[in-house]
Parts: sequence; C-alpha cells; structure tokens
Amino acid sequence: MSKNLLLFVIIASVLLSSCQSETAIDRIKADVNFLCSPELKGRDVPGETGDQTAFWIEQQFKEIGLKPVKGRTGFGYRFEVPIVEARLDTLNTVIVINGVKFGWGNGFYTFPKRISPVDLNLIAVWCEGGDYSKAQDKAAIIQATGRPAAFAAAAAKRAGVRALVVICSDSLKEVSRKLKDLKDNKFRLVDLPNSDLDFPVIYLYTGDESLDLTDNIDLHLSVQFTDYVDRHGYNVLGRIDGTEPGFVIIGAHYDHLGEVPGSVEYYPGADDNASGVAGLLELSRMWVERPPDGRSLIAAAFTAEEDGMLGSKYSTMSRASNSDRINAMINMDMIGRNGFCGYRDVHNPDAVVDTNYVGVFYSAQSPELEELINRSNSDVSLSVDLKGINSFPFSDAGSFHDIEVPTVHLFSGYHSDYSSVNDTPDKLNYYKLSRIVNLVDQILKQLKQNEVEFDPDIRAKSSGMHY
Repeated sequence: MSKNLLLFVIIASVLLSSCQSETAIDRIKADVNFLCSPELKGRDVPGETGDQTAFWIEQQFKEIGLKPVKGRTGFGYRFEVPIVEARLDTLNTVIVINGVKFGWGNGFYTFPKRISPVDLNLIAVWCEGGDYSKAQDKAAIIQATGRPAAFAAAAAKRAGVRALVVICSDSLKEVSRKLKDLKDNKFRLVDLPNSDLDFPVIYLYTGDESLDLTDNIDLHLSVQFTDYVDRHGYNVLGRIDGTEPGFVIIGAHYDHLGEVPGSVEYYPGADDNASGVAGLLELSRMWVERPPDGRSLIAAAFTAEEDGMLGSKYSTMSRASNSDRINAMINMDMIGRNGFCGYRDVHNPDAVVDTNYVGVFYSAQSPELEELINRSNSDVSLSVDLKGINSFPFSDAGSFHDIEVPTVHLFSGYHSDYSSVNDTPDKLNYYKLSRIVNLVDQILKQLKQNEVEFDPDIRAKSSGMHY
C-alpha cells in the first residue's frame, strides 16, 4: 500500500469514527432531553408519568430490536412490580428519651424508606468521631456533620448498630429539604409488600442542655403508618441472545422524584438517572447490531430505585429476568456530569474537578474484576477511580451484589445539583457520557466471555464508597 493511500485510509477511518461518535452523542442527548421533558414531569413512580416512561422505554427496546426475556411471549417486556403506598403517621410517631417524649416535628424527625412499623427499645451511646465499636446492638448518637446522614447510617449498620441518632441544628439542610415533601402533615412512602425493617435514622433537636446525651440513655422509638394503598411499577427488560449459557445484566433506573410539592416545577433528573437510561439504550443499539457471541445480554430499566431499589429487588427476588445463571451485573447511575470523587469536595471552593473522572466500584468478593476493568479502560482512557467494596448501599447494584452476583457500578462523580430542580440536561457532559458508555461496552465484552467468581469470604479493607 502506498504512503498516500495509507494516509487516506487513516484519515477516512478517523472521520468515520468521529461521525459515528457524534451520531451516538446526538442520540444520547435526544433521549436525555425527552426523559427530562415536562411531558414526564420527573418520572415519578408509582404514577402516570412513571408508567409513561416505562412504556416509552419499552417502545425504544422494540425499535432497537431487543427480544422479550425467556418465558415471555411477544414484546411483553414489562414486569409489573407490586408496590404498597402508605403515609408516615406523624401523629403517632414518637421517640422517648429517658422518659422525655418528643413528637414527630416537635423535637425529632425520622424519614423511613421501608413501610414497616417500628417499636424499638434500645440503649443509645455517644459515638465520638463515628467510632461505632461500643454501639453494637445499640443505638449510636452522633453530631450532624453536614454530609448526608445516609453515609453515617451505612457505616453504623455495618458495625452492628441498630439505629442512628443525629443531633442537629435548626439549619440542617437535609431535614429542611425532606420537609418540603410534606402533604397534609404526612409523607408518602412506597415499598414492596411485606418489607423488612428499615435502619432507623433519627434527627434530634433537643434544645435542652439538661438532657445529657453523652451518657448512655434509654431510647424508645415508635414509627407508625397509615393510608395503605396497593400500587404498581414496571421493570422494562429486553434480551440480546448470545451463544453460551448464562447472561450479563446491564441496568439503569428510570424513575426520579417527580413534581415539586406545591409548585409547577419538577425534578428533571438529567444525571439521576436519565443519563444512565440513555447509556442503556445506546449500549442496546450497539449490541443488537453485532453477531451473537458469548453470554446473552439483558438490558434492564428498573423502577422505583428512588424509593429503595424496589424494582431491582423485585427482579432478584422473583428472578423474573431469566431462569439461567446471572453471571454478572453492570449498573449505571449518574454517569453524565463533571463530578468529584468525594462528596466533601462538592462544597470545597478550592477543589478542581477532573472532567475525565469516573467512579467504578466493583464487588470486592470478585477480585478478578479489577484487572478486567483496567483492561477495558486501556483504549477508553478515562480517569477511572477503581475500588473494590464490600457492599453497595445506594443503588440497584446492591440488589445483585446481595445475591452474590459479581457487580460493577459506575457514576461520574458528586455534584451540587443532586436531587434538585437544577439537575438539567444542559449540565451534562455528553462527550464524557459517551466515553463512559464505551467503557461499559468494553467491560461487557469481557464479562460476556470470561467467568468471574463471587467469594463471600473475601473482604476489602475499605468497605464503602468515597464520602
């Protein structure tokens, strides 16, 4: 081949690759914009706009050319998820500390995610600096730090603590934001029927210096619910056949927070998680055009993640997706922003964001994933923050990890617009999002061909994500 001809081939190849990349970005952007549109008003589940979103994703799966999962006929991708809706009974939710009673909204707040009544009698102990070693099988008391209490709750739960008491000031933003969701002095909750007890997190405003919380105290917590209604949501699942037994799941949740109570505004959820759904659709387009190879692929758009990973939990409990073995699961949740590695950096004026950053967390019990992911990134060259962790407490990845499926979770970093009306499509870095999709594509190629084991006896030294 002549030098001129070789140069022509190289240039043509680069131009074709650029054209294809731009087309993928355009498709991803169009999908994100629709998912964030006023027509879907924040994709709340259960509800009309949540159902509309599920039906739209089903239509995309059909047009892309995905097949129904095994055991289904026609294009019946939708798996109805039984859901219970109820409200927190704030009038009958109380806490008693050393005989002093605090009513909900008058000295204390609790925001459970599970619809399971609570009636606990515990000793509570002060845990300075997040040292929960002396609070095993007790309640732990900590001072509010300004970061989400869910992070501390996850650490406390791992340490064997049974409830967390957070002493906070009147300016705690976390409580203030949740109070905006009040309707008729009651919170709506959504859950799977017969759910397990949620880990109780108690926000306490004593305003009483005579109540010494540094000594061990007697604590009684009662949480009650009312207005039970049977509801539903939909997981949307599609299949791409392989040539070998078993399958790999690629998942993303489509639901978000819906409308802002008492306002015409809604939560667009561009990064959380229109970005993941757009990535799921683009990966489906890639794989449906390829010859069958390796294990089958299941594309899964999960419902009700915001209410406690209900759709993915239902899928793992019912195994509705397939009767064959689940070889691995990849989850995409918030993959569209220029974000920070740690939550603390979000409000640090001196922190500099790495526009190539992507957090990739994998089951520490499957150490082969580390090399596999590094190999997958060799051609994509993102700034991968790779970490093996013992549990996934915050997204659908956790549902599969909990049933001992090797699991990988990707997100593009923490940012200040999380769960706010400012999480809009214009804030996304679509070039970065498309590169994360390419990284997932490479990981999928590896997982479809290679066996990865899950050894529950393996434990990582660091047990969680960056906070």
